[in-house]
Amino acid sequence: GGGGAGMHLAPATLAEILKLVLGAEDLWDKYDADALLSLTRLVEAGFLRLAAADPGLCAPRLPAAFHTLLPQLCSQQSGVQFGTSQALRNLVVDCIDQPMVDAACSEAGGGAGAGAGARKQAPLASVLVAVEAAMGPRYQE
Repeated sequence: GGGGAGMHLAPATLAEILKLVLGAEDLWDKYDADALLSLTRLVEAGFLRLAAADPGLCAPRLPAAFHTLLPQLCSQQSGVQFGTSQALRNLVVDCIDQPMVDAACSEAGGGAGAGAGARKQAPLASVLVAVEAAMGPRYQE
């Protein structure tokens, strides 16, 4: 529904809330399908809003969303699997922008510069690691 229209969180506040929700990922295992879908929709909507408001704040936080949501594809509940797949699709479409792609490509190309090995992994590269891991045997049912 349109109930969120009155909610005007600063991007930094929204980012902090998303961090808290994703940081409690051990709790995700304890919820029923309806609660999991609600959490998934919360993460999805929050990241879509954050990407629109401040892509620079969104990018470094996006891998945590993928690392948290991807295991839900193994759920016994087909509704959770479907809702998660749709959320992940929307995160890819709406949150991954050209600067994220460029950063991952320059990292993959062995970006020149002293201390390149000490830098954190590009956000998109971390997302790709999570997705690659999800292609393992336990997800191929």
